Amino acid sequence: MNESWPPEQVKRRWHALAPFVFGTPEEPGRDLVTAAEQERIVAWIYYRWKQRGEVPEPWRSRGRAALARNLESYTGLKRVLNLLAEAWDPAGIPWLVLKGAACAAAVYPEPGLRDLGDVDILVPPDFFPEARRRLEEAGFVPSRAQPFGDFTETVAHSLTLIHPRAPGVEVDLHFGILEDRLAGCAVREDWLWEDRRTVPVARKGMPIPCVEGMILHAAAHLFAHHAAHPQLRWLVDLYLLFKVEGLDPVRFRRLAEVSGWLVYARFALEALGELVSDETIAVWRARAAEWTAAPAVDPRLVENVRKALARPVTDVGQTVRRWRDLPPPARRQFLVHLMFPTKAYMIERYRPWKPWLWPLMYPVRWGRMVRALIRAAFGK
Repeated sequence: MNESWPPEQVKRRWHALAPFVFGTPEEPGRDLVTAAEQERIVAWIYYRWKQRGEVPEPWRSRGRAALARNLESYTGLKRVLNLLAEAWDPAGIPWLVLKGAACAAAVYPEPGLRDLGDVDILVPPDFFPEARRRLEEAGFVPSRAQPFGDFTETVAHSLTLIHPRAPGVEVDLHFGILEDRLAGCAVREDWLWEDRRTVPVARKGMPIPCVEGMILHAAAHLFAHHAAHPQLRWLVDLYLLFKVEGLDPVRFRRLAEVSGWLVYARFALEALGELVSDETIAVWRARAAEWTAAPAVDPRLVENVRKALARPVTDVGQTVRRWRDLPPPARRQFLVHLMFPTKAYMIERYRPWKPWLWPLMYPVRWGRMVRALIRAAFGK
């Protein structure tokens, strides 16, 4: 694994939490509850404690509260899935549920153990205009001001919507699984539709990719989009996916080579191998190392990922590259949004702060942006 990833502070937090997440802790670890909340895995650790017997405080009270919140989100997820099926199925629009929501239903032992931020939905690019139109007719509206205004679809890979009947659950409608500039290669998505299946959530079920496809997408999403701000819950997703019985190495390698994302799976397995001693992870880690050494894997992609991990892409770094794709009217609009975010964005990013304190955060935000630009230009 690259020595500079994850950031040192994150690495220390992950190693402290690893016994609670993957193994058997030797002490209550009461001082780690806040760290677990930052990583959004309190409900999962609460479940692990329950498996062992008595749950100590403050894990018991915090875990029950986190589980209740997650179950409420899971109920909202089912409402959203019903609304999507009603809007799209009559028109024959294909769709898949990705990332956290798919993992919550497919690999976690109980509902509510996975913290759900939103529901990521993929539709093929050719179906996206019709899919969006039907959602708007069904009552979905943008959940926040889109940072690129009317040009969102030209520079991003998703659009965020919300429905009044499920106010706590955002739908991140994807018309691409990753942005080419972030993935380090041209992104194909036809392979993700192979062998898709339906799990029994909501009235008509939840369509998700095959397990092998879920692993590859989860790993690519972690390293291509969130290398600068990783969370342990994404590695928990990958750990549980690799532990699924019947995981097919032949199909996994074929999809990995078609997608070009084998290197992401390898780095995810290396990160897991440093946190947990598990025979299954060790076997898959050895396979991934062997496969990425084969001639079929472009060594330039491996090097691109290593560089990205050595100097993770920040949100500001992504913004600078997107800037080139925006026409002048959208640039002005985006600058205003960047410097003075909307109320919905402030609630999302600075929820612990009182609303009257938000203006005080603007200078802090500007300072962080300048620091990120300097890092992007000159490294650490």
